[in-house]
Amino acid sequence: MAEKKGPAKAKWLKIDKAQQATMLEVLGAAILVGVAVVLSIWLVKYIVFNSRVIGEKDVAIKNYETSLKNLSTLEANVMAMSDNADLESVARDSLSGCYGDDGKKIDFYKEYNE
Repeated sequence: MAEKKGPAKAKWLKIDKAQQATMLEVLGAAILVGVAVVLSIWLVKYIVFNSRVIGEKDVAIKNYETSLKNLSTLEANVMAMSDNADLESVARDSLSGCYGDDGKKIDFYKEYNE
C-alpha cells in the first residue's frame, strides 16, 4: 500500500487514536465488570456464611435455654426427693463399706498397691 500524504494521513492518525481510545475504554469497562462480578460473588458467599453462623447461634441459644429449664426442673425434683428417708439410708449404708472394724476410713489405694 502506498504511503498516505497530506490530509489523508492526518485522518488515518485520528482514526488510529480513536480506535486506541475505544479499545482502552472497552478494556477498562471489562475490568470493572469483572471486578464487580467477583466482588458480588464474594459478598453473596459472605452473607450466606454469616446467616448460617447466626442460625447456628440461635440454635445454640435455644438449646442453652432448654438446658437451663431442664436443670431447674431437675433441681426441684432432687430437692423433693431429699426428704425421702429410704434414699438417705441407702447413702448411709453405702458409706459403711468404707470404714474398717476399728472405725477408721479404709485407704483402698494403699490396699490395692499391696
